[in-house]
Amino acid sequence: MNPKNRKALLKVLEEYHLPIQDVVLISEPKVNKVWVFQDTKNQKWLLLKFIKEGKSLFPIMLHYYLSESGFSVPKVYTTINNQQYVHTQKGYYYLTEFVQNLEKIDEKQRVEALAKFHVHARFPALWNFNEKGEFPDSNTFLKSYKSKLDELTKWRSSVRSSTLKETINEVIQIGSGAFQQLQTYDVEGYLEQTSKQFTICHGDFNMNNAFVTDNGNFLVLDFDRAYYGPPLEDFRFLMMSQTRNAKKDQLSKLKPLFEHYFAICTEDLQYKDIFKADSMFPHEFYKQMSELMGQVKLKNIGKYEETFVQIADFEKKKYDYLLNGSEWN
Repeated sequence: MNPKNRKALLKVLEEYHLPIQDVVLISEPKVNKVWVFQDTKNQKWLLLKFIKEGKSLFPIMLHYYLSESGFSVPKVYTTINNQQYVHTQKGYYYLTEFVQNLEKIDEKQRVEALAKFHVHARFPALWNFNEKGEFPDSNTFLKSYKSKLDELTKWRSSVRSSTLKETINEVIQIGSGAFQQLQTYDVEGYLEQTSKQFTICHGDFNMNNAFVTDNGNFLVLDFDRAYYGPPLEDFRFLMMSQTRNAKKDQLSKLKPLFEHYFAICTEDLQYKDIFKADSMFPHEFYKQMSELMGQVKLKNIGKYEETFVQIADFEKKKYDYLLNGSEWN
């Protein structure tokens, strides 16, 4: 780090009652974005993050509100002027505790951590920091599924491989079945509830953003992609992640996922069928196909047909399992 940048960071830290002589720079995990310091006087480790000018302050304020409410996140420190951040010409800096000795979170803990986040993260006072500005209505919500089906139909017409055409056609049938199921449920009621509760989605609840501390408590990190919206979208992200990364029997991840989540988010139990119908939809196939279509020339798509046949096979098994899994409805 050049002396000019170092001096600027130390000046920011002074806003947090941290004299230069008491601060040691330990590392810079993300260049010009994240720094780890040690407060030698108080024997604390600190994490300083930077957000560019023009970006939303929503992640900072959400982190602060969660910290103040007692939710399991690193403590957010306030400045001498009782501000949650330091505003400079370049952007915003904010300081949190740096928690060491974190351990990998297991699947059950990860589900419970997300459920507890959804119960806690309801802050009307943060609405003015919201980038989206509105919750989706039922028409907008359902349109997202229809758009995916339309895109799959377009891809089916464009690929040359007969095997891949048939595979995409099977996936379209799966998606259409899930979409029809979804339209029979009270989507409008669910979205109205989330709107009134000002529910917030984490937006990126991956294995690097949830850990277990050395005292056995979970810790949730990184709110850069958080937004106001239906928690179903976080649930979908988690469902796709846990089944995709399963080393064996992907379907076995579904039942405990639903059980652990709704044991905590009891208010959403009445809308459980919406979560199931969404999980029946072939989101994973669509995601993988969308990424491939953006990276590979159309004439080379056929090389990946074996992979997509396997994904489609899982989507079918998942659909059937959720449709017929009456024993855990």
